[in-house]
Amino acid sequence: GADDFTVPAGGWDVVTVTFLPYMGGSPPTSPSPITAIYLQIWNGQPGQAGSSVVWGDTTTNRLATTSFANIYRRLESEPTDASRVVFAVSANVNTTLPAGTYWLDFQVGGNATYTGPWYPPITINGQTTTGNALQWTGASWDAVVDSGLLTPQGFPFTIEGTVVPVELTTFT
Repeated sequence: GADDFTVPAGGWDVVTVTFLPYMGGSPPTSPSPITAIYLQIWNGQPGQAGSSVVWGDTTTNRLATTSFANIYRRLESEPTDASRVVFAVSANVNTTLPAGTYWLDFQVGGNATYTGPWYPPITINGQTTTGNALQWTGASWDAVVDSGLLTPQGFPFTIEGTVVPVELTTFT
């Protein structure tokens, strides 16, 4: 999957990025069945002319930590289903990004005993459009949309690190 984020003036020293994939088939909550996370950061939307990877690759496993996120992915029709366990999966990044708009392109690997890993969209009660995430279909990057309403969806992730201070210029 892929989704965008914006770095403000000054930039960010990014340490980790945490994702929330789930696995089906009733995996245990501990130990986590997540085995890998691969991550790239693009300077534009993946697949668009002029966009390129500015950090990362699709071959280096950047898994830092993985644990039960204390939530389950459930259907409205099955509010007590505990067969889809959500995990917090942190990837080591350790890079500095200047101000600008970027895209995360990520893939998660897991124990083949279970289904997935799958990546849920952002879910906000009463809100049908939650972002502009993309998914790779094997031939192109396509919009992630709600299967019923066909409205655009975003992917949840957390970027952790520090803000680079903006340099001030004094004129005399």
